[in-house]
Amino acid sequence: MRKQKGDKAVEELVSGLSMTAVFGGVYLVTGSNIWLLVGVFAGIIPAIGGAGKLLARRYNAELPRPQDERARVERQILRSAQQHHGRVTPTRIAVDANCSIDQAQQILDDLTTKGFCTLEITENGRIEYQFSDLLPENRSPEAT
Repeated sequence: MRKQKGDKAVEELVSGLSMTAVFGGVYLVTGSNIWLLVGVFAGIIPAIGGAGKLLARRYNAELPRPQDERARVERQILRSAQQHHGRVTPTRIAVDANCSIDQAQQILDDLTTKGFCTLEITENGRIEYQFSDLLPENRSPEAT
């Protein structure tokens, strides 16, 4: 059975603490300062390394993954489109989804390429993306 990265970090932490205790005990028995030095290098430094790896793993687990972030923005695009009668702009999405305008524009362009929406330029030159499934004229009476 293959060990996970977290197991190695825990092993490093526990063995470092154990070595610190062992060499600390030897120091207490002998009174020789060399055992303190050995305890630092064989115990305390590996224990700090293991603890650091565990903290890093926990921190990295809490960070959103790029694909999770994209899915979150896509869901918000659809919610916004539904609330605004099938029409959204990159600026509106950036505000609603708490993302950059560039990120909103890129995802909307990708959705356009995949055929989920169309790009429209209004008479006043505003860029809008239309989701035909969410336009009011395409809704069935049961959907309202």
